[in-house]
Amino acid sequence: FSFTPTSASSVGSFAAHFEKAGCVILTLSISGDAAAEYGPSSVPNKVSVNVIKDDAEPLPPSIKSSVFSSTVSSIFVTFSSPTDKGAKTLSSTSTEFHCSEILSIPTCAGDGCMCAFVNSTTVKVMLDTSATTTVGSSVDLVSGKIYAECEKPEVYNCDAWAPAPASSSVVEPPVVPLFPLPSLSAPETVSSCSDIAILGTTSSGSGGRAWKGFRWSYVTTANNQTIILPFFASLNKEIEDLIDSESASLKDFNKYLTLQVPNSALVQDATYTFTLTLTNFLGKTEGSTIAVTVSKNSVPTISIEGGTERSVLRPNSLTVFAEAFGAVCPGEEPKIVPGKNYAWSVRDFETEEELPELTSVSVDKRFFKLDPYTLEPSRSYTVEVTVTDSDGLTSSAALTVEVGVSDLVAVVSGGSKVISPKTPDVTLSAASSFDPDRFDDGENFEEAVFLWSCVETDPIYGTACNYEVEGNHPELHFTESQISTLLAGASAKTLSFSVTYTKGNRVATASSFLMIESSEPPAIEITPVMAPKVNPSNKLQIKGFVAPDERYAVEAHWELAVETPFRLPGGLATTIELGEIASSKTATTLEVASGDNTQSDLQQFFLILPSDSLIGGLQYTFRLVATFDNPTSGFTSSTGFAE
Repeated sequence: FSFTPTSASSVGSFAAHFEKAGCVILTLSISGDAAAEYGPSSVPNKVSVNVIKDDAEPLPPSIKSSVFSSTVSSIFVTFSSPTDKGAKTLSSTSTEFHCSEILSIPTCAGDGCMCAFVNSTTVKVMLDTSATTTVGSSVDLVSGKIYAECEKPEVYNCDAWAPAPASSSVVEPPVVPLFPLPSLSAPETVSSCSDIAILGTTSSGSGGRAWKGFRWSYVTTANNQTIILPFFASLNKEIEDLIDSESASLKDFNKYLTLQVPNSALVQDATYTFTLTLTNFLGKTEGSTIAVTVSKNSVPTISIEGGTERSVLRPNSLTVFAEAFGAVCPGEEPKIVPGKNYAWSVRDFETEEELPELTSVSVDKRFFKLDPYTLEPSRSYTVEVTVTDSDGLTSSAALTVEVGVSDLVAVVSGGSKVISPKTPDVTLSAASSFDPDRFDDGENFEEAVFLWSCVETDPIYGTACNYEVEGNHPELHFTESQISTLLAGASAKTLSFSVTYTKGNRVATASSFLMIESSEPPAIEITPVMAPKVNPSNKLQIKGFVAPDERYAVEAHWELAVETPFRLPGGLATTIELGEIASSKTATTLEVASGDNTQSDLQQFFLILPSDSLIGGLQYTFRLVATFDNPTSGFTSSTGFAE
């Protein structure tokens, strides 16, 4: 591998094919100007690989690691090698089962924790609210409950394989640490006779567990702190007692997320800066601060919903809601704040430059709304609202809006199918890849760069393709001669083509494959699913196409490439046939092409799954298969995949 400061990726990989069984030691050698920085002192430079015979019984799997998810609501248990996913021992073939059937997790009370195999090497442990699992807790594999995966039961005597013995692990912290996110909202100014109410109810990052640290503090410009000092001392002592108790739960802290400082403890014309500091069960601590000024007058009180900090992306709309209350001190007439007396303004957070072109599209003046693609990525704004009550007294409140940069989305279309040298118009296209920010005007223009690579995945995994692409190309077009060159005299090959889509310092990758056969199979095509993730609450439609053939009728059907459970209307998660859950037909027959029904015309064959039939957190791979109905045709089937 060779890396430079301008390399699009700092990851390299290779595949190796070993002729003999035994122990192989791979040595990493590092050279170049930065060799000292990345040398053996910072990374292991040797790794041993145990190569076994093709027909040898594999080593039984053992627990390799147990790691909290980023939200710490679950644990991912990874095994050292692919498993049979408990096929021989689990009482149910549904996706979710009691963890105690294969794992011992002492911090999961009874059968409270449920498990699901994400794939053959990973189990997801879903922690319930009573679980006390933390970093260092044990997760053990129960002896005799799982076996090694049997990829070729027709070749190997898998039934004679030994089950996995007991193995142990301790729970590790999440790869991306979970930090508390204290979030405070309060009016910038309160009237001379009002309490100060600070809302921290939108704070997060507890991981569903009781806080290990929870403290309110303040600083003030007021000289007289006679009442406020003992108020905070008493409040924090009450919270400390709760933390020290063994029975405290997260909901016990909810009432302390709202801080109500009585007016009797406040001094007019003084500013109070309040801080909420939280520590979660992982030991991570963060604080949030907000300042409130006590006016000499009975000015309106403004509350901005959602706190004073907001993060959005350019493709999203921005909505801010403010509500003002007319303050009334003893002996004063009641005051109101008419809906029309809300005035919004926007300025650049860094330069304080006013931005009058950013005006709200909301009819209701209490709302400030901006349409998608109005704000610029990588820029921060201050949004301020000023209200005027019926006496002409005003007050203002502001929030900071940070606009992030969206991830690029790479898409490769035209692949995931079987072709032959005679297949016309074979094209792999990344032209549908896109930048969700759509911010390429004038000085903000960033050139889109598409770099392709190719590797053989079958029959010899990892072999370089007999094909080179140089320069920036959004599409690859293959001639009959090029396809023959890729096949290189073999009867069949599967090649994986990957594209690296780059704009500035953002990078996205996507891949697709071509199965090349010397004979000409039925023609099929699948339109790529544009979103990297889908919402299981929505209906899923995968667009498949099959072409009739001039020689034979074509039989096509959809199937799952890997057995994955669905959720039935009643909520039960179970493994069933694709045809039993799909709301479209999953099999069809195309008659021999003739007349208007020509071989070049692809016909729609869409797969539609109803809403709530997919299970969140699982990966589904759908396969479209087309075959000739003539068993003596001598042609193989076509297969396309959609993930």
